[in-house]
Amino acid sequence: MGLAADFTLCSEADAAMIAQTVVSDLKTRKGSATAFPRKLSQLKAASAMSENEGPSHDEFFPLLAEYQRRLRQMHMLDLDDLEVETLRLFQNILK
Repeated sequence: MGLAADFTLCSEADAAMIAQTVVSDLKTRKGSATAFPRKLSQLKAASAMSENEGPSHDEFFPLLAEYQRRLRQMHMLDLDDLEVETLRLFQNILK
């Protein structure tokens, strides 16, 4: 997974804060501040089901990519990552 062995689990409150910071830092359109955090789980699920590592056609994909980059930089997984990364591990085993 490319994650340190001593990773930590990001709380829902911290995940929301990181998502809001990403929206703010990337200066996206106005509605993104509320829409992106709500859509985060759906985006992650779609990225796990996609062969090409994500729903790149979605307007929120750049936000998702930056959110994931920041989590990894902090050696963290959020709750959705537990499901998504487990699914990816099983997919890799079955290949």
